[in-house]
Amino acid sequence: MNRFEGKSVLITGGTSGIGLATAQAYAAEGARVIITRRDLAALERAKSTLGGRALAIRNDAGNLAESKALAKTPSLRTFASMRSSSMWARTTGSRCL
Repeated sequence: MNRFEGKSVLITGGTSGIGLATAQAYAAEGARVIITRRDLAALERAKSTLGGRALAIRNDAGNLAESKALAKTPSLRTFASMRSSSMWARTTGSRCL
């Protein structure tokens, strides 16, 4: 079943633990996933785990300036617009913005 076909999901902290499991679950259901994290090595490992349905962007979700910049990232906008609908899952433990 592909319940999330046609959807793009942004998952902050999507490279390990609950975040990676969330990304894997959405990808398995047909979603294209965008994962973020500060650690580039962790991003690359997670992206290879998720395969072609993933876009990995280095970002610190706890940094307000970086979070604002993420929303303006051209590759994020292009990736998300490839599909008709987008969602956001925050799996990091940092404060809400």
